[in-house]
Amino acid sequence: KTVTNTPQKTVNTTKKDIKRDGLSFKTAIIAKNIAFEYKWVRIHYPNYRVIMQSLQNNKRKYYDVLKIKNESNIERDIHFDINSFFGKGF
Repeated sequence: KTVTNTPQKTVNTTKKDIKRDGLSFKTAIIAKNIAFEYKWVRIHYPNYRVIMQSLQNNKRKYYDVLKIKNESNIERDIHFDINSFFGKGF
């Protein structure tokens, strides 16, 4: 089953084939640690800055959601799956 989000972007809805762009819980980036999250944003959104970080729970999984903003005041929420390290101690 496929879903077309935009004319040029198709996302396969099978779990392992989902494009991980971080724009939703379903497509959250798998994070190794918090530093990884900020580095990922710097690489993929170089003209944006992080304005807020929040911990969110969705379907019994934990996510860091970084709200980012560019100079034109366009905001995006980038979702990171943190279940591999959240609550495990440091």
